[in-house]
Parts: sequence; C-alpha cells; structure tokens
Amino acid sequence: MQGFDFLQGSEVIKMRGYANNAVIPQGSNATIAQNSGSPIFTKYVMELRYPVIASQQATAFILAFAEGGNTWNKFGDFNPFNVRRTAGIGARIFLPIFGMLGIDYGHAFDKIPGITDGGRQNFTFSIAQQLGGL
Repeated sequence: MQGFDFLQGSEVIKMRGYANNAVIPQGSNATIAQNSGSPIFTKYVMELRYPVIASQQATAFILAFAEGGNTWNKFGDFNPFNVRRTAGIGARIFLPIFGMLGIDYGHAFDKIPGITDGGRQNFTFSIAQQLGGL
C-alpha cells in the first residue's frame, strides 16, 4: 500500500528474505527497534529479469535478485559496507487490469539476534509495483 506512510510518519523499506521491521541496528533492543525504526539506512539491489511472456495482454518474467542493506541510529555508526545480505528468485506478471503482481523467495544470510527466526521470512508477495525497465 503506497501513500499511507503519513499516518505514522515512517516508511517500510523491505528487504526480501527478511520480515518487515526485522533489519535493525546492531546492538539495539529488538522490541524497541522494531517498533520505532531508524533514521539512517542503506539498501543495495541487483535484479536480473528474464521475460517469459511479452504481449499486450500480459507481461511475465522470472527474476533472480541479491540485496544488501542495514540501518543505523546515528551518523557516527554509519558504515555502507556493513550490510545484511539476501538473495533469491521470483516471478512477476503485469496485467493491465490489476497492475504488477509478484512473488519472491528470498534467503537471508545474516541472522538478526533477538528476533524470532533471526528475522527471516522466505516468501514475499507484492502488488501494484511499477513495470519499470520493460
């Protein structure tokens, strides 16, 4: 859902392979950090798409991705090379009536201490993304 971040004054930056709000600063209290978020983040994404269907009625493709990212509470702690990593595969279909629908399977390589299952979540469903690049 886009455009609803004004209710909380925050935005969810999702990393496939991790649960929402699971990527927290190192050394943070997991309960407090998950509920408050952090003001500084970095996220790197590499995605390779291969078209399977390319027609006017529908566009579908499979993809492979790798992501890295982290979050910090203070500028003094910021390190753009200290990232949590994830990789996986997915599929997207663009239908003019519904927009973009997608599913991804991500594997998180770095466990996050203090969070159930290390913050990992394998499947991610997405809806209403932009087609971008096709």
